[in-house]
Parts: sequence; structure tokens; C-alpha cells
Amino acid sequence: AAWVSGLTSNCLYKVNLLTVMTQGSAAVTSYCNIFPFSSGLIGNLAGGPIGNLVAGGLVWTTTRYNSGDAVASLNPSTSAVAVYYYPSATTEFGDISTDGSKLYMAEYQKIVVFNPTTSTFSSISTAPCTPNFIYHDGPLLRFTCDSPYGFGYVNADGTGLFIFTTGSQGRFITKDGSGNLWFSSNSAHTLSKCPSPCNSASPITTYPTGMLSDGPFGIVATTSGIWLIIIRWPMISR
Repeated sequence: AAWVSGLTSNCLYKVNLLTVMTQGSAAVTSYCNIFPFSSGLIGNLAGGPIGNLVAGGLVWTTTRYNSGDAVASLNPSTSAVAVYYYPSATTEFGDISTDGSKLYMAEYQKIVVFNPTTSTFSSISTAPCTPNFIYHDGPLLRFTCDSPYGFGYVNADGTGLFIFTTGSQGRFITKDGSGNLWFSSNSAHTLSKCPSPCNSASPITTYPTGMLSDGPFGIVATTSGIWLIIIRWPMISR
């Protein structure tokens, strides 16, 4: 199944990929009212859900309140929801990812870390870069960010921060079978390559995609090359 964020509906949608082509909307199960409108701590709901992922049998998703962010877990079997609030006056959680034990959310000039076992938050500074998307690469957290930086990395313990200055906005990120890191720029319509092992000494090579409008909106590496998503769609996970 695939999970799609409703963005402004306060719903998550489970899509049966085996039957959706023949059943249409009947293959979609809705889980709504994920987040309460009033948090009692960080104001009222301002949108979402935003990002989502599936881990440990739960669907995790994020949203924005007037004075902070929130992450929630949904149990698809029971529809039980647990919400955790993170006071912040800066910006909403963006991308959400996991290393199998903790959750990592992109935030203003930092990566916010949530430990589901202890229900606690911590953070890793990425200043002056504000992460867009996060990629787990062994002990490293790779991330893209806006111009003029584009791309960077930091150890999961917060050490070893390095930020490239690529001159363009970095957005989506993936890794190919040879260990090269690739990231896209929506505004410049380009793909950039950081060759393995992709460290501070690695040269960044940028390639045009030929796109004339905003995008690409996603990239993935396969044995046949780097594939691009060229249209907008809500956040989706599998």
C-alpha cells in the first residue's frame, strides 16, 4: 500500500496499489482528524498532514500549528493516534525520515530528532542551511537546502557538519549503485552529482534536465539510471 498526505484535509489516505487501477476510489481508505484543531500548547492547527513514512507498523506524519510543529503516529489496525508537540516559532517540519529507531524532521536551520521510545525531541544544527529533504547514508545525514548552499551533510551525533555552496536550490536526493549522491534543483531544473564518497573534497557536477517549468519534483536511482518525477503530487510513502 501507499500512504498519501492530505496536506490541508487533516487526513491520511491508504491506497491499495494492487486494485487502485480497477477500483479507483474504492481502493482508498481515509483516516481523518489526525491532528486536533487546538493543541492546548502551540496554538491551532495551521495545515497538514505534510510528510509521512511507515515504520514499525505505524504511519508517522507531521504538521504545523500556529506556534510550533507536531508529529503523530497512526496505527492503521486500530486507528489509534498519538500526537507529540514541538514548540517552535520558526517554520514547519518539512521532510520526515527514519534510521529505524528515531525520526528526523527538516526544520529551520536544523534537523529535529524524535525518539519514539522516550517521546523526546532533540535537534542537530545545520545553520546556515535550512534542510529541505534528508537522506540517511550510514552514519551521515545528507540533506538538501536552498540557494546558495544546495547540499550538505552532518553526522547523526551532530558533529562533522559540512555545507556545499552550489549556487542553486537543492530539493530531492538519492544515491546510485556506485555510491554517488544525486540531488535536484526545482528552481534551476537541474540534477547535480556528488561522486562517491561525497565528502568536502568532492567536486559537484550539475546537469540540465531540459525542463522549462518548476521541477523536477522527485528523483530515484535505478540500475537503468536516474529517473525524474516531473509533476506535482502530495507526499507519498510506501
